[in-house]
Amino acid sequence: MPESFVSRLGKAASAFGRVFRSQPLPNQLNYQYTGVPAPFKPQESLEAFDYNVWLGASVKKIAGELARITPRLRTKTKDGYRYFENDESDLLEVLNCPQPIAAGRSKLTGFQLRYITGMHLCLLGEAFWLLDGRRRINGVPTRLDLLVPGNVYIKNDPNTGDLLHYIYKIPGKETILDPLDVVHFKLPDPKDWTRGHAPTQQIRYALDTYREAEKMNLKRLENNGVPPGFIKVEDKNPDEARLKRLKTTWDSLYKGTENAGRVGVLTGGMDFKETQQTNSDMQFLEGKDSNKDEILANYGVSLEVLGQTDSVTRANAEAAIYVFMRFGVLPFVESVFDTLNNDFKPAFTGNQRNEFSFDDPVPDNVEEKRQTASLLFNSGAISPDEMRKMFGMEPLGIVGVTDVPYQPLMSIPAGQPPPELAPLT
Repeated sequence: MPESFVSRLGKAASAFGRVFRSQPLPNQLNYQYTGVPAPFKPQESLEAFDYNVWLGASVKKIAGELARITPRLRTKTKDGYRYFENDESDLLEVLNCPQPIAAGRSKLTGFQLRYITGMHLCLLGEAFWLLDGRRRINGVPTRLDLLVPGNVYIKNDPNTGDLLHYIYKIPGKETILDPLDVVHFKLPDPKDWTRGHAPTQQIRYALDTYREAEKMNLKRLENNGVPPGFIKVEDKNPDEARLKRLKTTWDSLYKGTENAGRVGVLTGGMDFKETQQTNSDMQFLEGKDSNKDEILANYGVSLEVLGQTDSVTRANAEAAIYVFMRFGVLPFVESVFDTLNNDFKPAFTGNQRNEFSFDDPVPDNVEEKRQTASLLFNSGAISPDEMRKMFGMEPLGIVGVTDVPYQPLMSIPAGQPPPELAPLT
């Protein structure tokens, strides 16, 4: 069994009188030969994206916002931070052009790379990049490939839990991947933090119930919804041929969505008994709404974010967007950038002092910001130019006028007599 980097590090620590106490992970003995699989139904989670409109809409909203955030590379200087341009760093170059082809084009764009990564995180709780196309000179990767999370297995040392390698399994083939070539994004599973926790696991019953309800609804529509009634024949012993002929005629005239609601005409002593909608039929519709609410709540997505703004004020819509970006999108963004700095950046030499950052996607609360600016200005804490900067406006720069704070006319320090006013001339 190959020795891991952590094991070698432990030996080095022991040489200096330190004990390296690496502990085995949960359930490692169960997967010591096959590798740790994805903890929850990866294929079913991907399929749920296709048939559940609320899950699909939630995932696309979060993944789209994540993809819109462009990674920025910066380094600490004595004056603050210096940000690199795209052509100044190999890290930014490979992120913007992850799968280069002829003429500077990329088979997968940087936006698409981040979008699919976000979709995998939202559905499966983890995503994988394979670093490839390493240069012979310094080993810097020039290509990023996406791995399907459900096909990735993690091989750990059964005694210590140290990471040995990844295994990528497709029908008829297994590929051993060096840990240094794999970037593993994950929302850690609390039971086994070597893998991600799929958000779909918490709503698995809502997803299954919604799917079955949709299928049932379709079948009811195909059969004219709930059977509207029954044909009663006076003949107590009708022959099979007559019953079949009656049913065929009835179906051709009244069955199916295109014939829904048509009134049937009966002859020959036949009678029609109408059926009524039951309480279970009404609960069927209520159950779908309940499942929708569970799915949206699981992702922190409100109806306003999905564009359903009926009877919603602008203030409520802005509040919904703020909550979505702050509690729905931002945790995913922070998780991705944490992994970029921890797993992706070390693959590029000479970047130890650099770090990935991003512009905060959470919008400002405009009303709160206005009140804060007004309070600071009226109390003499900021100048007009500083107030303009708070709202993204260029400072006027009038020396002695807009670059100095103003005090209220009659404000005086506590315990001091009021100033004497100059006589009017």
